[in-house]
Amino acid sequence: LKEGKTLFKIICAACHGQTGQADSPVSNKIGAINLADSYVQDTLTEGWIFGTISFGSFIMPAYGVPSAREDMRGSNDLSVEERWHVVNYVKHQLLKDVEEAATHTAEVE
Repeated sequence: LKEGKTLFKIICAACHGQTGQADSPVSNKIGAINLADSYVQDTLTEGWIFGTISFGSFIMPAYGVPSAREDMRGSNDLSVEERWHVVNYVKHQLLKDVEEAATHTAEVE
């Protein structure tokens, strides 16, 4: 989960926001979805998210390796293991981090 969070902050947050809630400056402009939404958390399977990271979608670029040869990776490609770390973070820790951030913000106010 820790490595997944780190990779998320490096790769995914530019579009999906630091909290995954589509709250980056470009989220609305490119149609990045809220990863904390119930559609992602309750409907999309881990395999679906892995596939989206690997092969991209309508606007999202692919971050996977198109062949089994890891030495053919591009500069933005994540290894199979790294992609699974991101999936695990999104499905098993992201909501907890969002809730923790909200609680912290409420305490400060």
